[in-house]
Amino acid sequence: MFGAKGGVGKTTNAVSLALAIRLRTRKRVIIGDADRNFGDVAVHLNIAPTRSIVDIVRGGDEIEQEMVTQVLLSHPSGLQALPAPPRPEEAELVNVEHITWILDLLAVSADYVIVDCQTSYDDRTLSVFDRADHVLLVITPEIGPFKNTSLFLNLANQLGIDQQAISIVLNRANSGVGIGVGEIERVLRRRINLHVISGGQPVVTAVNRGTPLILEQSKHPFVQQILYLGDQLIKQLDTKSTVQTATPVS
Repeated sequence: MFGAKGGVGKTTNAVSLALAIRLRTRKRVIIGDADRNFGDVAVHLNIAPTRSIVDIVRGGDEIEQEMVTQVLLSHPSGLQALPAPPRPEEAELVNVEHITWILDLLAVSADYVIVDCQTSYDDRTLSVFDRADHVLLVITPEIGPFKNTSLFLNLANQLGIDQQAISIVLNRANSGVGIGVGEIERVLRRRINLHVISGGQPVVTAVNRGTPLILEQSKHPFVQQILYLGDQLIKQLDTKSTVQTATPVS
């Protein structure tokens, strides 16, 4: 989950999506907070970040599965989380090698891994894209996110990221005060894959309480759209996994 600009609702959507997949599948889902400076995944889940990714990287040069497992924090829903560094100055302790190693270990131990990325283009963030099966690009109908989304798509093309593996999620789609959907699609030359309405005060209250709305109001329109996104992603990833498994190795 990536936002081309801060404040577009990336973390709210990432946490909600991780919970949606957990609720739909009952499989092991891990959400990793890769916003190293100001990650808020633990806040959204009301989990005290007693451990974080820093505890892994401080454990030595060689990162093992057990080290990662011991640092994961559990939510009552069954979702597990790998929190970001508790202090911004500790962000630099985490390098590209740490990120790639940890992601590979998470992928082995979980059925689904959702990564809430930092809004930056440094090597650590790019290493997440390299290992992602799918990139969900969250935007809002405003000029800043719109412009930055266009830049991101150009960069993704230069990096060789499969354009079919990128979905654009238009958050706060019903705000009615920004750029029209048609204009966004015309300039970006691609369609918006999912429209997520503004959850309004219920979402804000849920974030402040650390109790995601999806766990309390399953019929809320915002929640229904996140569940739909989860269903579509599950279907797509399961299909890809089946195709890969069925492909003979020459």
